[in-house]
Amino acid sequence: MTEPIPMLLFCPMCNTRHVDEGDFATKPHHTHACQNLQCGMVWRPAIAPTVGVWFLPGFNNGINKLNAWRDQQAPAVQPATPSEPLLYGAYLELHAERTEQRLQWGGAAHDDQHGELDWVTFIKKQLRRSNANYRNAMVKIGALAVAAIESYDRKHRK
Repeated sequence: MTEPIPMLLFCPMCNTRHVDEGDFATKPHHTHACQNLQCGMVWRPAIAPTVGVWFLPGFNNGINKLNAWRDQQAPAVQPATPSEPLLYGAYLELHAERTEQRLQWGGAAHDDQHGELDWVTFIKKQLRRSNANYRNAMVKIGALAVAAIESYDRKHRK
């Protein structure tokens, strides 16, 4: 089995930071359980083995330079299917951007202060900025869309 991919993991339900410790810090595994005892969510962040870390290895105390990391780790990352080698990398980038947004803005507590029209406005602002670097803007827009969906789901949880 391949080495686990280090990732900044957050529970998709309650947004609690997930850091693997002990045997799980080095043992390849796919499934993670929320460490918030009141939540208990179990999820699978990727099809490849992953490990939750405090900081991505080699990146200035956790400042994410995903492109350089991805280039170093490329042989360990397995595509979703053999015909979609770039698709899985895009998902990793969206996840990393979303993680950066959580760290920058405060996660669910901040996100849930915004309504549906706010999210549309945020995405439109990124679209206007997309001329400078289209691809990076699309990654930011994708992560904003994920934030909007997560916030919606938390607000409408039954």
